[in-house]
Amino acid sequence: MKNIEIQTQGGEPVVTNTVTVQPVSQAVSWIGKTWGFVWNRPYAVRVEQGETTYQIPIRDYTQTGFALRTDCPVWADGGLEISIPTEVIE
Repeated sequence: MKNIEIQTQGGEPVVTNTVTVQPVSQAVSWIGKTWGFVWNRPYAVRVEQGETTYQIPIRDYTQTGFALRTDCPVWADGGLEISIPTEVIE
């Protein structure tokens, strides 16, 4: 399992008057001797406003889809989340 690598990187920031918004993505790479698997996904949105930086996570529905498709023939979802959890980074 030592050939698994996880990389998190920020995209191009967008700056407005007082707010900077930057997308954050994550790539999981699993490399074998003759094959490879790379999974790219959106990870979060980083928002800087004044002296405070927030990171808003993006829920990955593909993980739910993979689990449900292997267990049952009907595509189901947990529903739409209304509240947005945020993490303050200082």
